Amino acid sequence: AAPGTAEDYAPPEYTILGEAYNCYIIVQLEDRILMIDKHAAHERIIFDRLLTEDRSVMSQILMVPVIVKTDEETATLLEENSALLAELGFELEPYGDNSHIIRGVPADMYESDVTAAFEEICQQLKDHRTVDLEARKTNILKTVACTAAIKAGWKTDVRELFVLAEAVVSQQIKY
Repeated sequence: AAPGTAEDYAPPEYTILGEAYNCYIIVQLEDRILMIDKHAAHERIIFDRLLTEDRSVMSQILMVPVIVKTDEETATLLEENSALLAELGFELEPYGDNSHIIRGVPADMYESDVTAAFEEICQQLKDHRTVDLEARKTNILKTVACTAAIKAGWKTDVRELFVLAEAVVSQQIKY
């Protein structure tokens, strides 16, 4: 392989020293210590993956559909953006006067976070109605990634810590 190619790249040596407050991965990297925010790192991994997918985001059907009531303006925005939301894994349909029933969400999203994430997405659609489709898509994917990521304070399996540390140390994600 030619110098400077991917085949030549060897990630730096590192050791995971532990985890602090169930929030930070402590990594010894050559001659320094690196503190990795596990939520932010995981969120970035998910966002990068969602952003580069060549197809619609996989959806998971909710065991119990969620009904959300919105104002008329938001209901109109949801209708105008229904194709984008479907592409991003949301299965929703009108359900009476300014209400929608959410039957499916992106596969990475926790069911317990559906209502809060959907409210945030509705607010983004209101705040960014004039931006182009790609910018709206990016904003929604950021919300999905944040919702799906490991939360600060959660106990995390050591194997997941290694995956996150490897992604940051090898600069697969910009952190």
